[in-house]
Parts: sequence; structure tokens; C-alpha cells
Amino acid sequence: MVIARLFKKFSKKRLSKEALNCFVQGYSESGETESPQLFSSKQSELEYRKLVNLWEQLEDYPIEFSEGLESQSVETLQSRKTNQWLRPACGALAACLLAFVLVFTGLFNKADFDHYETRFGERIVVNLDDGSRVKINSASKVIVNYSDKLRQIEVKQGEAMFEVVKDISRKFIVTTKKGSVEAIGTEFNVNLHNQNMIVTVAEGKVFVSNAEDELSAKDREFAVEGQQVTVSAQGKIKTQKLGDLTSALAWVDGKIMLAGESLEVAVEEVNRYSKHKIDFLDSSLKTLPINGVFNAGDIEGFLSALEESYDISAVRSKSIGLTYLARRKKSDLDLEPTLD
Repeated sequence: MVIARLFKKFSKKRLSKEALNCFVQGYSESGETESPQLFSSKQSELEYRKLVNLWEQLEDYPIEFSEGLESQSVETLQSRKTNQWLRPACGALAACLLAFVLVFTGLFNKADFDHYETRFGERIVVNLDDGSRVKINSASKVIVNYSDKLRQIEVKQGEAMFEVVKDISRKFIVTTKKGSVEAIGTEFNVNLHNQNMIVTVAEGKVFVSNAEDELSAKDREFAVEGQQVTVSAQGKIKTQKLGDLTSALAWVDGKIMLAGESLEVAVEEVNRYSKHKIDFLDSSLKTLPINGVFNAGDIEGFLSALEESYDISAVRSKSIGLTYLARRKKSDLDLEPTLD
């Protein structure tokens, strides 16, 4: 297949045949990049999403001949309906155009440039080319940009855990809109929370700086295993020693662990795993300390625990996807509160 040969020739990223075939076949038959129902592996699905995402991004590139080529192909198909072979050929041509533009723009030439995005309640593990791994939490966006001289990853939203393989020839740097992290053969977590960047070191050591410093040698914080560094929205850096990393890294095992955090913080954490959100009817509940371990994404389990263990009533409204928390009244006992 021409598209496969182009990718193998011009890119360092090894894409599965299934991802390439699904992409080309989907476009050739329907003119749209429709996602197949099933993939044989999660990696093939991720690769397919990457191709679709890059295809959609081509609209941002000022390539004047692409629109004319598409229009000409449509007119040709309309005038030659009897030549059915033209339709898959046109799709293959469009796919080849994608490969050409990827190479031309450098996205698949000197660097591996991958987008990963998780839905609510979804967590994925990405194995990188150098043997490093990235665990991506729910509702997160991560961009991987590897080159011959640098391993750079951007966390645009949410949270990710990094297991870094040491490579003295290429630095491993994680960037966010709030700060940057440089790691050397280590394991650490980056969490974008309430306009802050929170870095938790599980193993090894890292250098953390705010966004303005951009890892400058004179203004960066050194952190080792068991420490947590917070870069505030104002760029201030604070380091603290954590007695136990279990709570901060519980999400990796699909858990939410609360040890005295306020109900407001607990609700924020629970909300990141579900489209159905929790809010407050009674703001005085926000400061209530909460303890317990919950399954990430199990919003009903969390609400049930609040109702059973605290003086709280959960007022559900499925029609608008919200549940409100209020103090329980005597009249609420043995009733199922609802707004619907």
C-alpha cells in the first residue's frame, strides 16, 4: 500500500497496519474518517485517533492546492460514476497527500509528534520509543514530541505519571502552561490543578521551574523521591515532604484516596472522572473534612458514602447531569431526593 510505504520511508514512528488500513479504508469508502467499531488492540485505536487528529489539523496549513485537488476529485467522481475504481483511488490519493504534508511540515520527519487525549473516566498507558512510559489520567491532554536531541512532552490538561528511562544524550522535559520539569531516570507525577502545577516525585530526582524561568539554571527547584513541588498561578514554587505518596498517586490504580481533605477538594477530584457533576446547594459543606477510599468514576458510590456517613442529602437531577449537596433535614429521611 502506497500510504504505508510513505510512512515507513519518511517517519520514525511505527504505525500498525491495522491503524493505517482503517484510516485509508474509512476515508476511501465514505469520504470521512469514521472510526471503526472495534480494534484488535488499544494501541491500534490510539494510533488511528492520532491519524484522524492530524488529518483534521491539515485545515490549519496554508496549502492552496489541497482544496483545488479535492474539488477536482469530486467533480471527476460525479462525471464518471461508472468508474467505481476512482473512489478508492481518490481516497488513497488523499491519504498519500496526508503523508506528504506530514513529511513536508516536519511532523513525522525529524520528530515523533503525538497527541493523546482521554475521556471522562478513561485512563491509558503510552509506551514511548525510548522505553519510557506515560500513564494518562481521566480528562487529560498530552502531546509527545521526540527528536534526536530532546524528549519533550507537554501536559496541556489534567494529569500524567512519567516513568523515564535514562538517556544522557537526550533530556526528558515535561512542560505545562504553569511550569516545566526536567527528569533524569526517574518517576514522577504532574497534575494541573486549580491553576497550579503539582509535581510529585515517586523515584529519582527532578528539576522544577515556573513557566517564566523555562528551566533556567539559576531559578529552579531540586526535588527528590517523596517530595512534592507546587508551582502556583503566580509562579511561586513551594516544596514539601510527603510522608506517604499513596494518596497523591492513588489515581494510577483507579482510586481516589481522601485523608482529611475538604469536601470541596473531594468533589473536584470526583468530578474529573464523570460527565455527571456534583455541586453545592449549601456552601457551608465545602469545608467538611472527608476520609475514605473510593473507586474513580463511581460517583454513585461516593454520593452513597456521603449520605450514609455524613449529615448530607444528595439532590439528583439526571436531566441536567448534576447532583447538588445539601444538609440533610429530618424530612429527607428515608426519601430519595430528586429535582426531576
